[in-house]
Amino acid sequence: MPGCACFFRVSSTPQSKQQQTHLCGAFCNIARVWLAYQSQRHITPNATEEIKLDGYRALAVKSGTGVTLFSRRRKSLNRQFPYIVEALADLPQGTVVDGELVALDDSGRPDFNLLQNFRAEASRIHYYVFDLLYWGDRDLTRLPLVERRALLKSLVVVRDRRIRTAEYVEAAPKDLLAAVREQGLEGIIGKQKDSHYQPGKRSGAWIKHRVNRGQEFVIGGYIPGPHGFDSLIVGYYQNKAFTRHL
Repeated sequence: MPGCACFFRVSSTPQSKQQQTHLCGAFCNIARVWLAYQSQRHITPNATEEIKLDGYRALAVKSGTGVTLFSRRRKSLNRQFPYIVEALADLPQGTVVDGELVALDDSGRPDFNLLQNFRAEASRIHYYVFDLLYWGDRDLTRLPLVERRALLKSLVVVRDRRIRTAEYVEAAPKDLLAAVREQGLEGIIGKQKDSHYQPGKRSGAWIKHRVNRGQEFVIGGYIPGPHGFDSLIVGYYQNKAFTRHL
């Protein structure tokens, strides 16, 4: 981690300031170790690799009342992306798929800034499906990933060009990472072939490896998770203004 600073609000007593300094230092050391560990984790032979798409994770649920897009925090995205909801109308009732909302630039690369301007850039936004969780009200989450992916390719047919299937490859991680760097993409995700779908959990079955990214951040806090940190509250300075991200 190139830089690390903490903004913890405590009282102004000398003892509190000492505790703040100790806590900040300890937290930064833990963060450095954890981030270094994450960057050194290798994709195992028993995994498939996908291009990491820089977008919004979203579940699409087709029920008797229509299609609903849900964010990771279970909020409806229908109002923001009505054209994607419309494009998924052909899904059979009782279907749930997992995917990523992505905006593509003129060269066909994901561009998160375009996605944030979703109203003005509606024609650029696509939904990449990478997992099939329910089909005809049948729960598929206990099936291995490779079986769910096979069912996804054979069962889910959506003719609208805004809906795409996220392809995976089986290649040497070193070669794949080199190709991702060359194309200026964000990274890759390794997924254990025999893994079950575990909603709301970070089990370690999916391993993200980011490339081509570097930034100094201010760490403001964190949310604990089963494998270290679930989320970090960070910020950075851009054009002399401070921006906070979770």
